[in-house]
Amino acid sequence: ECMATLPHEKNEKLGRVLFSPDQRWLLSTHLTRPLAPASEARLWNLATRQRVARFPIVAAPTAFSPDSTMLATVGTNRTLQLWDLATQREIRTLKAGGGQRALAFSPDGKLLASGEGVFVTRVWEVASGNEIALISGHVGGIFDVAFSPDGKTLATGSTDDTVKFWNTAIWQEVMTLPDYGKNVSRLIFSPDGSALAVGSSFGDDERAPVQLWRAPSLADIDAAGQRN
Repeated sequence: ECMATLPHEKNEKLGRVLFSPDQRWLLSTHLTRPLAPASEARLWNLATRQRVARFPIVAAPTAFSPDSTMLATVGTNRTLQLWDLATQREIRTLKAGGGQRALAFSPDGKLLASGEGVFVTRVWEVASGNEIALISGHVGGIFDVAFSPDGKTLATGSTDDTVKFWNTAIWQEVMTLPDYGKNVSRLIFSPDGSALAVGSSFGDDERAPVQLWRAPSLADIDAAGQRN
């Protein structure tokens, strides 16, 4: 049964669709060529099926905060924008690097991570807007980032065919998964944080399987901290 049909405009490509954690909102990203300035993210009220806001974007990555009060989008001039969903107004602008490919809030909503095409991951404190970590170690663009459910680990997936885990207390590498064999662009932790699913949206299916890996334990994280 089709519950609703949301209108789509001409001369644009659908980027992503995303439900808010509280299931009040649906976000759709719509990309034009060239991207700026017409590309946008559209916020839909699921109760009324009405569009309630448009947010300008220059790339598809978006993220809802865990409490569904904020939205992060990719802005112009190498920036990220944080929006208050109650007012649909911008809260602050974060200065980023180049080519944002992925965004993720930490489970407590206090941190925002951005994977970039220039081989690094940046982490900001949401309340202050301060950049608190610049993570390097990959030799390819970062196409997905994911926090573990307890917030103690950040996983990064790269076009260098690897996945790295980082201790979020000291932002040091915990471990690197063996060569996936294909550009990594999809990461998701299991609800209990014990496993990580890894996949790719590049190339043909035969060379891009979905793999399940054991995620680092607290002992692994502590051991990595002691080594550093």
